[in-house]
Amino acid sequence: MSAPELASPRERLSWRIGLFLLIVASAWINLWRLAAGARSEYYAAIAVSMSKSFSNFLFGALDPAGTVSLDKIPGSYWLPAIFVKIFGFSNWAVDAPNALAGIAAAVVVAFAVRRLFGSYAGLFAGALIATTPIIAAASRSNQPQMFFVLAMAIAAERASAALTTGNRRTLIWAGVWIGLAFQTYMLEAWALWPALIIAWLIFAPVPRAERFKSLIIAGVTSLAVSLTWIIIVSVTPATARPYVGGTYRNNAWEMVFGYNGLGRFGTTQSLSSATDNPIYRSFTPPFSGTPSITRLFNDQLSGQIAWLIPLTILVIIIGLVATFKFKDFSSDKANFIFFTLWFVTFFLMFSKVAGMHQFYTTTLAIPMVVLVAGVFKYLIDKRTWLAKILLVLFVSTSAIWALFVSSKYRGFYTWAPKVALGLALLGAIGWLVISHARVRTLALASIVASVMITPTVWALDVINQPSTINPTAGPATANGFGGPGGGGFNAMAPKNGAPMQNSMGVPAGAPPNFDPRSFQDPGQHDRFANGNPPIGIQGGIGFGGGFGQDANTSLIKYLKANRNGSKFLLATFGGMAAAPFITATEDKVLPVGGFDGQDPSPTLAKFKELIKNGELKYVLIGGAGGNNNGNEVNTSKIQSWVVTNCLVDAGAPSGVTLYSCSPEVAVNN
Repeated sequence: MSAPELASPRERLSWRIGLFLLIVASAWINLWRLAAGARSEYYAAIAVSMSKSFSNFLFGALDPAGTVSLDKIPGSYWLPAIFVKIFGFSNWAVDAPNALAGIAAAVVVAFAVRRLFGSYAGLFAGALIATTPIIAAASRSNQPQMFFVLAMAIAAERASAALTTGNRRTLIWAGVWIGLAFQTYMLEAWALWPALIIAWLIFAPVPRAERFKSLIIAGVTSLAVSLTWIIIVSVTPATARPYVGGTYRNNAWEMVFGYNGLGRFGTTQSLSSATDNPIYRSFTPPFSGTPSITRLFNDQLSGQIAWLIPLTILVIIIGLVATFKFKDFSSDKANFIFFTLWFVTFFLMFSKVAGMHQFYTTTLAIPMVVLVAGVFKYLIDKRTWLAKILLVLFVSTSAIWALFVSSKYRGFYTWAPKVALGLALLGAIGWLVISHARVRTLALASIVASVMITPTVWALDVINQPSTINPTAGPATANGFGGPGGGGFNAMAPKNGAPMQNSMGVPAGAPPNFDPRSFQDPGQHDRFANGNPPIGIQGGIGFGGGFGQDANTSLIKYLKANRNGSKFLLATFGGMAAAPFITATEDKVLPVGGFDGQDPSPTLAKFKELIKNGELKYVLIGGAGGNNNGNEVNTSKIQSWVVTNCLVDAGAPSGVTLYSCSPEVAVNN
């Protein structure tokens, strides 16, 4: 795994041409027909809201008035908010930043691998990143993932350079980029540190004392960059910023390390043995199947990220033997160990976490493509019969695994793995039997095509399908969610007879535009199964309130004509219900309870004050409230107060449960 020799003029020309083609191909996958695609309305509303003021931008406001923030650090939303500010709100404005980040990530990985293995390996690795199905799907959505992938790719590039050279400044920059990755997706970024620490302390080409000193400086710098936003929020008075979403106590530390940290593993810790005073909320999206060591190979995930996993395991074994037995990688053990431990760490993490979206796994692609491209190049350069046989095993593993994965998805481009098998056979024969240089080049091209063709077909298919709340590639995207009692996914149901959750793990009967994050606990799941949606998904998104986009348009016209100068156009219960009104009007809409209706913002007293002062008149009701670990939900009290004291507006469009609240009721009740 040593650094390649200085590239020849021919190789340098090939690199430039290949890099140009990589950028063009990645841009086509990520940007073509992007404006006609779909979007998560919730995250689109955040981009709109953050574009309205510097405070909203800095703190990640969910709504234009800045009453409550989203439930994450807002780093991934800053560029979409800037795009909305410059270009105006549109599908393209909120989706394009992710698409551009996806293109950049492929290029960064190509440069990182080029330094280690040469130009051709770099282009191979960049192409593998660009055609990983879940990366293509995430890149064509406005989910907050691709900025994290890009930051991790840059961190990997800097870490790799530091491990090769032993340069302290380069290691510090790796730490900075891990900290910036933390700003986009929080604690998942820190999962890179164990691999880097072990590789650096054992193998960095500097004296041992220097290793410790450099690592401490880089670690402290990374920690400072990571915690910057949390500290800014903590020292800002609560009255001067939005309420921190996803928390009980308006606390950024709770949001990052509780709700988005330990809470992702499915448990809510308590201050004492009692369950009525929890420290943080638990949040486990119902996607990706049951946690287990085989989880990444299940129906929900294998078509998204698992195409290279068996091949990665094989090349790790080859690399370990080559490094520690034959000393072939001995000049750069550090990088081999670093990327191997990265793969193992993230594989185990994604196997263990209680619930996750499929697109969380995108970062697993980075160490896989580096290892696959590197060992592939090693086997090509190693002109021995053992290396030839191992290369045949390399391409055979990839082709056979592609056949197995594709067998899980009936009727979905099943020709691709068959073509891959044919290309693998041709490549293996050409490489083993024929010594002519041109034939060997064609054999290598056939092997590369065999590895790439099936995931590439899946990635390209994303162009034809919308990526919405839970972007995925493959048949789940192509068929969408089934309606209640229907089987919108039946045509592509897994062969194993699994319950109709569809391959994205969405419970049967989930409505169009359903956001799974509304499932906060088993009680909510039961309420939904019985016909009552969680408080976060109500009228305004085609569910619960009984009206869709046309009714939304009529309702918006009615609200604007009759709001009587109120500050807020209306109030909804939950951010998902508020989002379509925010994106349609860019007006102030009050999302009571934040994203899922469970944030204590605003309080009942504050809500009544808004009505008393004439700042809020209309309240949209739809769905039912819930509970959270035994705590009384603030939004349930507000909803009950509205139903008891305000009047149903008879003039509202048909099918809409709209309440009109006068200042007098807030004074007297």
